[in-house]
Amino acid sequence: MKNYFAKCLIFCCLMSMAGCINDLNVTPIDPNKHTAEKVYKSEEDLMSGLGKLYNGLSHTGQYGPAGDQDLDDVDEGTSNYWRTYWNIQELSTDEAINGWNDNGLDELNYGLVNASNLITRAMYYRLVYEVVLTNEFIRKAEEVRKPSWKNVPQMIAEARFLRALSYYNCLELFGNGVPFVTEADPIGSFLPKPAGKQFGHELFDYIEKELRAISGLDDSDAQLADARQGYIGRADKGAALALLAKLYLNHKSFFSEDGQVENADYYQKGAQVIDLLTTAGYGVVAKADLPANAKFSAYQSLFLADNQNQQKEIMFQLSYDGRYMQSWGGATFLTCGAILNNMNAAYFGVNEGWNGTRGLWNLYHNFHQKTDLRAQADSIFYTQGRQIDGPIDLKDANTGFGVGKFRNVNIDGTLATNDGKNVMVDVNIPVFRYADVILMAAEFDLRLGKSVSANHLALINELQKRAGNREISSSSAIDLDWILQERGRELYWEGCRRTDLIRFNKYTSGTAPYVWAYKGGQVNGRALPMQARWLPIPASDISANPNIIQNKGY
Repeated sequence: MKNYFAKCLIFCCLMSMAGCINDLNVTPIDPNKHTAEKVYKSEEDLMSGLGKLYNGLSHTGQYGPAGDQDLDDVDEGTSNYWRTYWNIQELSTDEAINGWNDNGLDELNYGLVNASNLITRAMYYRLVYEVVLTNEFIRKAEEVRKPSWKNVPQMIAEARFLRALSYYNCLELFGNGVPFVTEADPIGSFLPKPAGKQFGHELFDYIEKELRAISGLDDSDAQLADARQGYIGRADKGAALALLAKLYLNHKSFFSEDGQVENADYYQKGAQVIDLLTTAGYGVVAKADLPANAKFSAYQSLFLADNQNQQKEIMFQLSYDGRYMQSWGGATFLTCGAILNNMNAAYFGVNEGWNGTRGLWNLYHNFHQKTDLRAQADSIFYTQGRQIDGPIDLKDANTGFGVGKFRNVNIDGTLATNDGKNVMVDVNIPVFRYADVILMAAEFDLRLGKSVSANHLALINELQKRAGNREISSSSAIDLDWILQERGRELYWEGCRRTDLIRFNKYTSGTAPYVWAYKGGQVNGRALPMQARWLPIPASDISANPNIIQNKGY
């Protein structure tokens, strides 16, 4: 880690995020000519360092799409943060399956991994790596900042957000026992200790404190830009509040082996955060928001190459550009990897499909109304020539169905810019969407023992209207089961399904409808053991650091 840190911290890829007004369009720093001690001489230098922190969520090294990678011992494309996170969150659930021969992929499809699994190991070290980079950036920024550098407090707040996001992903995937370090801990001076025991509160409390500070809920001199007032592709208070709401909503998954210990105070805090978000100027992108020449629906517009124009709903994104921000993970993986052999790659703005990720029939049947615009036949869900409810063969991409949610074309149907080979894509990945906030709002109501409020019901009906569904006339029609199903309809393939199923105590279930193909390693599926709710800490880290204790069951 020290070797990669020395090389990577001080280097920023050319960040050319659409809509950033050149704020992250900075000159790369040559790691062969500079050291961490010498590089931060100006506010512009710090902006370059901040660019590398954001780059760590979208890309895999110093040069896209491959070359001089951040993490060793794993295919560079596989080590991409969102590709790895997405695989963990989706392939182990009722929404997706992928039969490639990638090392460790089969075990993800089963929901059964061990401490040597390559993909979960890549996720673990990607998160730890991001924490290391953010810690050092914060430390250096505090050391070199001058009173005249007015933007530094916000830069530090953004780095703290990115660190909180990485620690949140650690918590939801690996538990509280991951190694814990901050900017107060000099790198290489000791072997990190865990935040606490696997089901402790330490990491949760730290993330909560950080997010409340940088979002302005508690006092801090380093705060993010106000919601919807920051640059596209960079975190603002809206992003921090959305992550804080998720932390509160999922709290019971973190504190006990069975994930059933609830604290109403956290739900109440979460509801208060949601109130701030629903009055912050966000909204549901509707047909009326689209240009007159739009060729796609309002829902599809959120996952196209020019989705940077939908910041009304997209609260935080990972930015990609087919020419300047290339990766074999991220948006390219989501687009090309899901194009099956009977789907026209050109329709998706690329010249090749990878015949990989498919939808499971559980996902298809979750859409009770087949006219739902979020699952249009042969426009988003590709079932033509495929036997509905036919058996799934893990290694046969002709089983299951195609999901064309992400595509590298603009809202008017024109081809997006690309790498000249029509492979790399421009699609930005929505990490937090206002639609998710709406569904969280209703869930907080229900978990607090209340019915869904009239205001939140009205917001849910905005989603129903966009989907082409009938409005829901009464909040009595909405219960927690409906919320889980609707999250599967609105947010499918957006990297949140595993966490949702765990929160609803359905992930390990052996009862229909929450049994799916290859769950538990059986063709027709079966219940998962309790320890499958969290991932094992990699055996390599357990061996290297005697302070770290393996998670229960591994």
